[in-house]
Amino acid sequence: MVRERITLILRKGLELGGILATVRYLRAHDLKIPVIRGEEEKVTAGADGIHRVNGSGRRIVWWLEPNRDRVTRILKNPPTPAQS
Repeated sequence: MVRERITLILRKGLELGGILATVRYLRAHDLKIPVIRGEEEKVTAGADGIHRVNGSGRRIVWWLEPNRDRVTRILKNPPTPAQS
């Protein structure tokens, strides 16, 4: 299922011609984005004051809401077949 979703995101990115258009498409169709993280979430605040969510423990796939950053990461650096 992860591979199919990544393929859809890449295809829609090319078809729609932009990151925000792809995010809007995914949200309109209530499609989540797969993100690999540790199974336990830990929120940390950096020196810059920004809160970040990190995972610890066993690596699992989280299905998260699409946003500009997540879609950008997939479109600019698509996973290789061995990663998805």
